[in-house]
Amino acid sequence: MRNKKMFLLMLSISLVIIAASSYLFWVIESKYIKIPEPIVTLQDPFTKKIKIAEIPLVIVRIEYNSRFKQKYNFCGGEQSLIDIILNPTIALPNDEISILFREKPLYCVVFERQKNGNYKKVSETFFEQKSEYIKTPSFNLPSEPGIYVYSLMVDYSFGRGVYYFSIKVVDDKTDDIK
Repeated sequence: MRNKKMFLLMLSISLVIIAASSYLFWVIESKYIKIPEPIVTLQDPFTKKIKIAEIPLVIVRIEYNSRFKQKYNFCGGEQSLIDIILNPTIALPNDEISILFREKPLYCVVFERQKNGNYKKVSETFFEQKSEYIKTPSFNLPSEPGIYVYSLMVDYSFGRGVYYFSIKVVDDKTDDIK
């Protein structure tokens, strides 16, 4: 009888410890593990100076590689995505887009949405995890005037973020430039 009570006591203590540690892990992970939003900048291709400090992004999807962290989709909302496409950042032909990271990712790829609805890869970067150096992926805008929509996918060891932004390339002879 005494062995049975001791067994039940040890089992209860073990279950409490497991439940408490799972809860603490969930709280710590939920509070401190976040997918950092990249910074997308517009630069002059010749001087390499930033013309616009930051291009607004719409967070479309965030996915965490975790049992505890919530996975969610389309967090920016449909209206936010429509707003960013209808209010593009003004740029000149062949200006350079650079992507800066607050934390080193594993992989980054940028797609340009085509008029037929397909996507064309314009930049792809793999990051070496042993190096402290963080690459700055970049690509040049098209030379033809028009509105261009880009999708940016960034993979981290703890999850993935997908973002959209739009650019309006204007002829440098027009008055559309801000």
